[in-house]
Amino acid sequence: MKRYEKYNGRITHSILLLSFLFLSQSSCGGGGGSNSTSVPQQPSESELAAIALLRSISVSTDAEVSFFGPVLPGTVIREAGPLGESTADQSGQNRDSLSFTKRLDIPLTSGKYYVFFINDEPIFRFAHPVRYIWVNLNTMAFGQVSAQWWPLIEEPGVGVALFSKEKATVVSGVRFFFGKKSGIVSPNPNKNILEDLAAPIRGGTGDSSITAKKIAVVIDGGGDADHVMSSDADRFANEFLSPRGFTVKRISQYSGNSHPYLPVAPAGTGDAVRTLQKLFKGYADLMKPCPDDGTCHEFFLYIVAHGLKGDINIHSTADASKAERIVSSSEASIFPGLKQILSVFDKNCVKLIVFLDICNSGATIPDLQTLCEGRPCGVTIITAAEATKETPAGEIVDSATQDFLEDVGDLDNDGKKGDLGDRVQWMRTEGKKWGNPQLMRCPEGTPLCSTD
Repeated sequence: MKRYEKYNGRITHSILLLSFLFLSQSSCGGGGGSNSTSVPQQPSESELAAIALLRSISVSTDAEVSFFGPVLPGTVIREAGPLGESTADQSGQNRDSLSFTKRLDIPLTSGKYYVFFINDEPIFRFAHPVRYIWVNLNTMAFGQVSAQWWPLIEEPGVGVALFSKEKATVVSGVRFFFGKKSGIVSPNPNKNILEDLAAPIRGGTGDSSITAKKIAVVIDGGGDADHVMSSDADRFANEFLSPRGFTVKRISQYSGNSHPYLPVAPAGTGDAVRTLQKLFKGYADLMKPCPDDGTCHEFFLYIVAHGLKGDINIHSTADASKAERIVSSSEASIFPGLKQILSVFDKNCVKLIVFLDICNSGATIPDLQTLCEGRPCGVTIITAAEATKETPAGEIVDSATQDFLEDVGDLDNDGKKGDLGDRVQWMRTEGKKWGNPQLMRCPEGTPLCSTD
């Protein structure tokens, strides 16, 4: 079910004033009677800034505008995402060390500057079209740049901050959110880096149990501000995987919970993917030997994150200026890709199930389906979007995960209500007009997972 109530109760007031001019006062009197004075309310400076933007830039009423000010001359607005345009796309060189981000510099000349972040497609997760704008209220001069990710504000002498959303208002039908001078948050004090990789997997090779094991890793990679992703991942672990017998390892880049997080260092180090590689190797060792009864172990990987062109963004927990990309295959990177770190599982008796709630995640299927070769237990790949589409963010319109978790019947008529097949079918029906979720499984005829 789609939801459109996001803004109910959040809009504090509407501004009907579309001009900077207002009447200072009016008076009337006569015949010895008393005089009366009426003074219309003067718009605040932030309201005037919003009006100034709309006088300078065309903004759809479907967009969301976050803004902040005044800021100092010399302030820089730049993308928080690590992709941007890359010279490697033309030269064929490695993308990890050559990517750069879009930026917009405010002039060093004096003035009263406000900065704006126009999210032209707020329904969707990133990456998608956005714009960064500055306006000088003294001169009405402005500058703008198009980008694909949410921005960071770097103000001289102040540091780095996100566009926060505080007071909401509507100007000429456009939603504006005025922020404050903050945005980088401190992690939960109980939150620790995922570093004791032996803790969840002790036993390893030689474990005396040779019954089929069901292990899952659930990751939200959005970073310190993405509470919706964190919630979706928690619900997926608690409402679907755990009740169906999976032992779940929860990893979260969101700062507001106590789940362990992946290390994210400056671009070019590959810390996050190398940590996952070690974790998966430990689980692969635990899934040895093959079960006595000829059944299959199962490894379920769920990731909700931002992404582009099949890449997965793992954002830093406490520093939105840092993020790491995990590619679908290492052919495009000097670091292991998702295909490579999943290939450690025994082909003979481990079924792999991968669910990616990420923009453009359908682009991973050509690489991941090569895992099918020589794997009789099969591979299931579920993506929230096809290769060229974004996924709903889960605030204005239900995310693919939220659709998946709805109470559904036995849609595939296999006698098992609400199994993986039913939920994927419902998710694909609900999401057809949005990301158009995809399903790939091999070999043909193998079950999606043990719930089917």
